[in-house]
Amino acid sequence: MAGLQAHYLTMARYNRWATAKLWTFLRANVTDAAYKLDVGLPMAGSIHSTMNHILLAERVWHGRMTDNIFPIATLTDEIVSDSDGLEQAMLASADELIHLVQSLPHERLASEYQYSNSRGEPNTQVYGNTLSHVFNHGTHHRGQISGAMGSLLPGATGKEKLENIGLDLLYFLNPAA
Repeated sequence: MAGLQAHYLTMARYNRWATAKLWTFLRANVTDAAYKLDVGLPMAGSIHSTMNHILLAERVWHGRMTDNIFPIATLTDEIVSDSDGLEQAMLASADELIHLVQSLPHERLASEYQYSNSRGEPNTQVYGNTLSHVFNHGTHHRGQISGAMGSLLPGATGKEKLENIGLDLLYFLNPAA
């Protein structure tokens, strides 16, 4: 596998790993009420809404890259209303991104494709740059969620739990670190 494709495959697998790890942490440490509580996360408010936003973005960009458009009304559309369904949908979406990267010929990662943005305006983007955006976007919002959990897990025990979540890329690349 060529270097660029190997890089994006690593990022796709990291995205899957970090998503699963965050869900495991949420299930063990955050009540259902806290999960849906508006904690002031940008664009979405709650952990649930932010997780929905991550899924929505992955589906929108996957659809654009594969000419299988995922229609949305807004960037805060709720795709899945319950946490169990959302977890499964996010893991399936992460698996689809892994498959997409595996199926893209190396040359295509540096090539451009055309799509319409959420306002219907035509755009052109490079496949690889889009993948970088999708993985960076998920990392950004998982970081916001981690920060918000600080207010949901009061006391030293909560802080220690949060510090041990370990979502950094290096923890994925070297689990013993």
